[in-house]
Amino acid sequence: MGGSNIKAVLINPFPSGKQPDEYIEVPLNLLYVGTKLRKKGHTVRILDYQICSIEQEIKNHVQNADLVGIGAMTPQVGHSVEISKIIREISDVPIVWGGQHPTIYPEQTVESKVVDYVIRGDGEEPIAKLIDFISGKCDIKKVPSLFWMEKEKHKSNPQAQFTDINKISPPDWSLIDMQVYTGNQIVNGEKVKTFTINSGRGCIHRCAFCINTFQGRVWRKMEAINITNEMNILYNKYNVKYIFFRDDNLFIDKKRILSVARYVRDNKMDMKWSGSCRADYFKESHLNDETVKVLSQCGLCNFAMGIESGSQRMLNLMKKDITLQDSINAVRTASKYGVECSCSFVVGAPTETEKELEETLKFILLLDKEAKPKGLGFAGINIYTPYPGSELFDMAVESGLKIPDNLEGWKDIGIDTPLPWISKAKRKKLKLLDYYCNLAISNPKNFVYRYLNKAARFRVTKNFFMIPIEKKIVDFIKKRRG
Repeated sequence: MGGSNIKAVLINPFPSGKQPDEYIEVPLNLLYVGTKLRKKGHTVRILDYQICSIEQEIKNHVQNADLVGIGAMTPQVGHSVEISKIIREISDVPIVWGGQHPTIYPEQTVESKVVDYVIRGDGEEPIAKLIDFISGKCDIKKVPSLFWMEKEKHKSNPQAQFTDINKISPPDWSLIDMQVYTGNQIVNGEKVKTFTINSGRGCIHRCAFCINTFQGRVWRKMEAINITNEMNILYNKYNVKYIFFRDDNLFIDKKRILSVARYVRDNKMDMKWSGSCRADYFKESHLNDETVKVLSQCGLCNFAMGIESGSQRMLNLMKKDITLQDSINAVRTASKYGVECSCSFVVGAPTETEKELEETLKFILLLDKEAKPKGLGFAGINIYTPYPGSELFDMAVESGLKIPDNLEGWKDIGIDTPLPWISKAKRKKLKLLDYYCNLAISNPKNFVYRYLNKAARFRVTKNFFMIPIEKKIVDFIKKRRG
């Protein structure tokens, strides 16, 4: 192994159902782990299937590696298994899996012949200690959060404490090609460099489709001084003009986010930013009119809100702890101060009726009307994806979803997972909703798109999506334009 310097390869697999031309997400989980290892003096290589042919990169880098780490959410398991098999064919290098899926199913994961170790939860400290074990510097029992197989028996060590994310900020961005990840965002009609950062981990709320309930609903925040330090580096060194905070919930701490916003304003940074927010935060004690006004004057340009449904019964089932009126108030308040709202919705969840689906479609049009004068920025319609560790996943199992009995079986569980309670015809229809809802809330400027907009609004209002000729017309226009 060549002394204390270990060569680690960290891999971000491709999730099932994602299109190759979709937005490239920064692999923040691997970036933080890689930063920790580099600070320890180790050599780190991050391979991201979003931007490269990992099969070829594996052949180039894995043979000389001392450790391979793979981060896997459930939709990435299928590809993670494929990658691990490729590695096994050319090397006996130790393979460790981390991330959401192996955290929930550690025993099943290490039972696979292509995985040596699993790290549950935060990976920064445990993987550094695992390298100490591989280097012969400590006993395996000293590696926190570790699962492995020994003589065909499961072995595990006590869970590590949560990582203090303030101690790992800023990440070492030189580990990735920043030119690739600073994609363009349209702001005021101009393309600007964008980047994603994470200022917190976890969430205090109890949404039934989210794994944060499995993780104890603990929220860990990065202090404002560290957030602004990261923003400052990205702005001055990499010319980033738009920051998206990939926190599950950016606005939990009002004082903190106001401090960040005022830093942007007081330092005259030409920077826009956005993040996720709950609809019920728009109240006098939290995001009141004055607060939203200040935030809008300090670069905030978009609230990403999980509205989820236009049915109060479904909201209650999902344990969102919000009302339909909360969402209306949120959109009204944000729009009053020029802050766009990008709203996401979940359709096809267990027990949802056709009437409740119609209520969601009509609610989207209502919110678009309330978001005066521009309307909603985006309406993301997502077919329910069963994520293990959430309460709704348990309900999906009760409704007929089969839990795989081995790691390889999870390859079919992901964004395009067939759901027993949804017919093929219904799923085909649900896949059209995102397209038609966004066409319906668009603000077209030419005659053709104005016609298509009206047709889409009619379809959404009537919940009628057979013979989607409008989509074919738009696809044809886009193809002609190249």
